[in-house]
Amino acid sequence: MKLAVIIPQSKFLGGGPRLALELVQALKLKGHEPVVYTFRYEKGESYYEDLLKGVRVISLPSGFRLKPPKFFSIPLPGMSTLSHYFNDHKKARALHTLIERDTDALLPQSTRSAYLTAYYFKKRIRNIPAVFQMNDLVTIHYSHCESNTAKYARRPIRSFFYRCIDFFDTKIFLSAIDQISVLSNTTRDLAKKRLNRETEVNRSGVDARHFAFREHLPPLPKNQIKLLAHAQFFRHRRFEDAIRALRIIRDKGTDAILTISGDNNSYRSYRDYYDELKALAISLGMENHVSFPGKVSEEVLLQNFYSHDIFVYPNHMQSWGLVVFEAMACGMPAIVSKEAGAHEVLTDQENAVLVEARNPDDLARGILTLINNPALFSHIGKKGAEFVKSEISWNNFAENIISQIEKTKTQEKRQNI
Repeated sequence: MKLAVIIPQSKFLGGGPRLALELVQALKLKGHEPVVYTFRYEKGESYYEDLLKGVRVISLPSGFRLKPPKFFSIPLPGMSTLSHYFNDHKKARALHTLIERDTDALLPQSTRSAYLTAYYFKKRIRNIPAVFQMNDLVTIHYSHCESNTAKYARRPIRSFFYRCIDFFDTKIFLSAIDQISVLSNTTRDLAKKRLNRETEVNRSGVDARHFAFREHLPPLPKNQIKLLAHAQFFRHRRFEDAIRALRIIRDKGTDAILTISGDNNSYRSYRDYYDELKALAISLGMENHVSFPGKVSEEVLLQNFYSHDIFVYPNHMQSWGLVVFEAMACGMPAIVSKEAGAHEVLTDQENAVLVEARNPDDLARGILTLINNPALFSHIGKKGAEFVKSEISWNNFAENIISQIEKTKTQEKRQNI
């Protein structure tokens, strides 16, 4: 099948684009023809350029510019949100015209602008199946008033305003999407509650050849313990819990350091969070034991997986957690928050250590449990890697997406009888 994979983000930076491009490669291996459609792409600028090898990428012309109506510049509450919403529609209307008419199915990825692109194309070719990969709930109200980065939870007028936009958007545009794929039970339940949509849980994969297993030996009592956390600097990462946990275990006599890598500079919110974390480390006397290397290459990340002892993932309200399984595939024992979607498939004390979210004390307990129990450290490192290799597969992920496409085709045939 010829498949239009719609990825809005420029430079394809982050977990969502990474997942989409891994899907593209998995679809190619299965004999399909995925074509990537995006709003902006310059060859060589993508963070995951290796995942674009042999893939056609079609984007809007480099001179394409968005010019929202002047009234959006009026300094009134909600105007910024309306401007973004207008821009999503304008980009989607432009991009959908580039999708080739002999395409067999649409695979919009992650964002509103992606499924809007699919919507506008389906107005031209109504029977084409569309499967939306929804990594997080995409409503404006959830993003601004309910999620882990919510700004306006206690502003009822804004809340009502956002709900009105979401009602309109869901009824008109999202309803045109035939199937929705999600990564976790949590997102599935949110979609049922907020969108009144049934979705299918489809776990993403890991490239076990790239993230190859290397046995991590339990650290000796006199050795320095190297902890690793990695992600873009969203506030729901709860890196502050890892810094506080570091202070706790050091106070108990364990020599440990913490590396927190990931993009901490691309957006103002990232920079603000980074500054707060640095200030916290200083206030706790941990500034010499916490490092922030910033955005790192895939090669450096891989080496960090091998050179550090324990991976910590204290995230709050996280839909999945691809990086958890990449670390596990490399043999790292992982400590995972029970509010991260990744924990749904893991077993405490068997292939990971599960801890309470927003609880530095419990995170410290999990770290000390591994440090003080060499047999458990080795067991979880090995069993975690075995679990990823057998259960977390891009091939399975791609097969499930194809299954959703075929299901849509079957339903349309029945409706036409």
